[in-house]
Amino acid sequence: MKMLLTRLGDDSRMVVTGDLNQSDRSNNNG
Repeated sequence: MKMLLTRLGDDSRMVVTGDLNQSDRSNNNG
């Protein structure tokens, strides 16, 4: 992610969207 953000130009925009209720590490994982 950091590499992608540093490759953007000065006049570029990046939108990152996500669902805060989703998690890879929930209590029922595994």
